Amino acid sequence: SEITVSAGNAFFTLRDDSSLLRCVRFGGGFTPKSGDTVLAIGSVEYYAKGGRVTFRAREIKPYGEGEIARALAELKTKLESEGLFANRPVLPKFIKKIAVVTSTEGAVIHDMTSILKRCPYLDVMVYPVRVQGEGSETDVAGAVTRASTERNGCDAIILARGGGSEADLAAFNTEVSARAVAGSAKPVVSAIGHETNYTLCDFCAGVRAGTPSIAAEIVCRINENFVTRFTELIEKAKDAVKNKFRSDADNVGRLTRKIELRSESLYYKRLGEISDLTARAKN
Repeated sequence: SEITVSAGNAFFTLRDDSSLLRCVRFGGGFTPKSGDTVLAIGSVEYYAKGGRVTFRAREIKPYGEGEIARALAELKTKLESEGLFANRPVLPKFIKKIAVVTSTEGAVIHDMTSILKRCPYLDVMVYPVRVQGEGSETDVAGAVTRASTERNGCDAIILARGGGSEADLAAFNTEVSARAVAGSAKPVVSAIGHETNYTLCDFCAGVRAGTPSIAAEIVCRINENFVTRFTELIEKAKDAVKNKFRSDADNVGRLTRKIELRSESLYYKRLGEISDLTARAKN
């Protein structure tokens, strides 16, 4: 279910439906990837200090197609054929309220909220869930559904989990969590694991972010761009009003001058006529 290679040595975990066995293989040879089904040949070593059991593999061989990988590939094909990956709702141009579905334990929620605080006008609603372990996929699906349907709820949802092995991310590779994301009434930003991790929830979401922190940056950038555009429009409106005022003021000035000139012309014309009439009357 997980494997790390260092200096040619492989440290991995074998698992079945109910058990986990920590293993090590020193030296080179076939190196499986997480999800493969393998045949491991070796011996069990017991470390009294710490009471730890490890399987020391002398040889690892491929054993058919990995059951986990095969089941995941089949589920991916099924969901894609139903059109769940085509659900790409666009994030709003301004986000007033964001719902964050994640664990409240660990660094993820703190890293995200510290970034989201850059937008003081943004309301952040946290939906705490278990992100791994038995039943965690149900927690995730239920929280996404609640966040997307609650009255006076959010404008968008961030679904987040920190890095881990493929086994740790299993809750986001289940049908129930994927369908909840695809069926969300609000746009979902999926931020599961690291940049190299892809889950079914990523494919079903409107936006995929490489990490939870990147997801928070996306939301902040949307709002910052909106505020910038809004400020620019206000400045343009102010300039337009000023220009209109100047134009109208110039027009009023020209009309005033015309009226003054016309009044003076009429005044002197009438004054001349009165003078003529007065002279005639005297005669």
